[in-house]
Amino acid sequence: MKIEEGYKTERYRYNKANFDEIRNYFETVSWRGFEDEEDMQEKWNRFIEIHDIAVEKYVPKGRVNCKTGNEWYNAVCEKARQGKINAWNRWRKMRTQARWKNYVDARNECVKIMRNEKLNYEKDIMEKCKSNIKLFFRHINGRMKKREGITGLRVDGKLYNETTEMAEVMNERFQSVFTEEGEFKRDDKKLEGGRLNKVEVSKEEIMKLMENLDVNKAPGPDGISTWILKECKEQLADKIYSLVKTSLKQGRVPKDWKRAIIVPIYKGGRREDPLNYRPVSLTSVVGKLCEKVIKEAWIDHLEKRNVLTECQFGFRRGRSCSSNLRSYYSKVIDIVQEREGWVDSVYLDLKKAFDKVPHRRLIWKIKNIGRVGGQLLKWMKDYLSEREMRTVVRNSSSSWLKVTSGVPQGSVLGPVMFGIYVNDLPEGIESHINLFADDAKLMRKVENINDCRRLQEDLDRISGWSRTWQMEFNLNKCKVMEFGKSKWRVHGNYKMENFNLERSTAEVDLGVTITEGLTPDKHINKITGEVTNLLRRIRVAFSYLDADMMKKLITSMIRPRLEYAATVGSPHTKKNIRKLEKVQRAATKMVPELKDLTYEERLKKLGIPTLESRRERGDLISIYKIVHNIDKVDGEILNLETRTTRGHGKKLRKVQCTRDIKKYSFPHRAVDTWNGLATDIVNAASVHKFNAKLDETRYRDGSI
Repeated sequence: MKIEEGYKTERYRYNKANFDEIRNYFETVSWRGFEDEEDMQEKWNRFIEIHDIAVEKYVPKGRVNCKTGNEWYNAVCEKARQGKINAWNRWRKMRTQARWKNYVDARNECVKIMRNEKLNYEKDIMEKCKSNIKLFFRHINGRMKKREGITGLRVDGKLYNETTEMAEVMNERFQSVFTEEGEFKRDDKKLEGGRLNKVEVSKEEIMKLMENLDVNKAPGPDGISTWILKECKEQLADKIYSLVKTSLKQGRVPKDWKRAIIVPIYKGGRREDPLNYRPVSLTSVVGKLCEKVIKEAWIDHLEKRNVLTECQFGFRRGRSCSSNLRSYYSKVIDIVQEREGWVDSVYLDLKKAFDKVPHRRLIWKIKNIGRVGGQLLKWMKDYLSEREMRTVVRNSSSSWLKVTSGVPQGSVLGPVMFGIYVNDLPEGIESHINLFADDAKLMRKVENINDCRRLQEDLDRISGWSRTWQMEFNLNKCKVMEFGKSKWRVHGNYKMENFNLERSTAEVDLGVTITEGLTPDKHINKITGEVTNLLRRIRVAFSYLDADMMKKLITSMIRPRLEYAATVGSPHTKKNIRKLEKVQRAATKMVPELKDLTYEERLKKLGIPTLESRRERGDLISIYKIVHNIDKVDGEILNLETRTTRGHGKKLRKVQCTRDIKKYSFPHRAVDTWNGLATDIVNAASVHKFNAKLDETRYRDGSI
């Protein structure tokens, strides 16, 4: 269903749709025109026409309720309220004792029903907080002090207040960051092992993708909701299969798959500045199904041929933020604990990286680094050409503007394409470098001024790469941090594009605050402050919390924030251990029936452990993943014991530690515990079985 020039306040309510009628319609309607059509664009148009008729007939419309606070109020509450009003009116007409008693009973029943409905609504939100986090925060934010949206934008001194004007201004500003690509000519590489020329797709694969769709995701510019695709998968799977197969065979992409609706999200700074809003793209759901098919085949092709650099940790199987941090900082710690162990680390920031990728250069890299050819390369060229976007502010939409650079935002293939584009950035770099998508950092042990010069040469190579491939670094955000202090330490002055890089004492690296002393104090202060603030908001937003609700809250919302990248930012001092535990202690005390119990008793009642034992368990799981090559790290951070010893055959050798930062770092702090595990636990066939056996033996109360 095409989205017209402006959004209306009335929207389709898919959760109230008559899906039996929709399924019956799709089964009985004539698909002859769709099946006979050979042209991809026309075939898509026929599909949209049939879809739109079904939605118009069987999906009701409703006004979007912008007010928050009474979402729990339903027909049951209204009936009880009317009963109370009727009883009151009867008493006013004839003020007898019997009628007064009837009114009091009706009033009390109304209060009871409303309290129960509100409690059930809040319980439902808590139950869904992991699967539908937007619903959880929408409920919390609705109870807080009202926050202003986009009330006005100021550009070159001129103020824009109308929603249509603001949408146009936003759209033009988002377009202004695109790259004007310069001349580019480069010969193709001769590749061994061949290219990925085509992708095969099956109806079963499409059916599985449709089953896994999230109904809470918003539709794209074509208006096709995930509700329709998921609920009518049996009727539509062969049609979607036909669309995807035809698109891949012809190497053509329908216009709707190349469009994006931009929703601006405030990220910080002056609210009047359009560039202080992050553009979030909504793209076609059917288009993304096709992209998922391509992505799986493409990633398999790349991994089998070891095309992707080992330095890249973003958007890859077996790699994550935690593995990136562990890989990098284990090397830093190993050097710093040495005598005269000094490290210079440079943190690089690409400016609007995903928006600035030039398309001709990207196509060359997709072909020569991504090893794509034939009809699939034709498909990708068409996919990147003639892309359009429009921005939505409240209920107003801007006009469509051309997208002239960048990997497609909000898409499935965009991150893979970007990984291919920066894949050759580490080539020729002698210092240790790690990447996570567009975040890069490199480090070098510095013993003398020559080491500083070599690090500067690597920065010059990276600057040369950025000029060749038209990727700009945000030099104000590129920082240098020195690890290891001494009066004999050498200090290098580093530059990029003749710009002196600023020194920093603390940097946020992939969400973890890293300090020059490699202590977790600042990181722990940050996360405990954020979670404490969240608990305050929860206290206001929820009228009552029982034990089941609190357990769900802690396991889904509180613990993940306190435990993020714990293998890197884990505390060892009593002060920091208590500080983290204090947050969970406060959360458990919010349950009225538990507040008079001790902390240990509250944990037992809720069936959850201390955060300290959770961190120990997390270390053991991380070691298991690395030992069994499930979690990929760049280089060796585990020292396997080579001597024949008692116990299991995957024991770790404990290295000598001269400083606390090594002694309490991962994996050193967990070596003794790991070596003490039973053989059947260490040799478990999967992570799931390892967790189960670990909990059964080491955590017998089953409270993990």
